[in-house]
Amino acid sequence: MSKATITLLGVRIDKDDLYVKINVRGCDHALPDIEAFFCPICGKPILVEKVVPREGYEHGELFGFFVVTYFSYAYVGMLINRIEYGQLTGGYQFKHLPDLDALRGRLKEVLGDKYFEVVFGFHSLDVKDT
Repeated sequence: MSKATITLLGVRIDKDDLYVKINVRGCDHALPDIEAFFCPICGKPILVEKVVPREGYEHGELFGFFVVTYFSYAYVGMLINRIEYGQLTGGYQFKHLPDLDALRGRLKEVLGDKYFEVVFGFHSLDVKDT
């Protein structure tokens, strides 16, 4: 397991906002058009709630933005820096920063009502990789 410190330019959201709840069939029986909550054949609920990743969220990215989860939060944005523990840091320069208004606009577009201007900025986190 390696440890590192990352710096991200973006926003903090609740980790739960990376997922959505959908209703899926609870069993595979063919059912006639009936109004019921449970399958008359096996007794299982006809619909069950399932939590799935939201559209665009996959393998630590959300529509091209870097995502890292940290306790009950998720940080979404542009990865600025990553330093492994024990690595020398002298002389490091930040990469060229993007147009901040364009970055904010794209984050607003991707996150919708989960975007809050007050949490936009630089976030430095200690992370562990497995």
